[in-house]
Amino acid sequence: MQVSNKPLYKGIFLKLFDLLYEVFDTNLSKQDFINFINELFSLKEQVMIIKRIAIFYLVTKGAGVNEIADKLKVSPGTSSKFALMASESKYISSFFNKKVKRERFINLLDDLYHDLLSPPTKYGTDWVAGWKIEIERNRKKEQLI
Repeated sequence: MQVSNKPLYKGIFLKLFDLLYEVFDTNLSKQDFINFINELFSLKEQVMIIKRIAIFYLVTKGAGVNEIADKLKVSPGTSSKFALMASESKYISSFFNKKVKRERFINLLDDLYHDLLSPPTKYGTDWVAGWKIEIERNRKKEQLI
């Protein structure tokens, strides 16, 4: 991937950012969004963007830089760079902190629901099915990505 070294005029640059915002501000279905991204970005560009977002997310969740580098197949320098960016940035860290707090809240509600209404060992339940559900819930919680 190569980016032109020729600078844009500031006014044009700001208008292009407005255009980018308008493109992503639409209410697309998930499939339409995927189709749009697939046509707009090359596979390498998609991977680059997704890995950057994942690094910011994992740093917010408290994952270590070396662990992130290993799991996402990036260099420790790259994960360190974006971890530092996340810690120094007000907007990025705030954005991902909100996402993580929301995720924790949803997990708490899910745990509460299952503890109150459908614990796998509750008398009269199908223990095999209950434990499969419990194992799947725990697996999802423990996944980094």
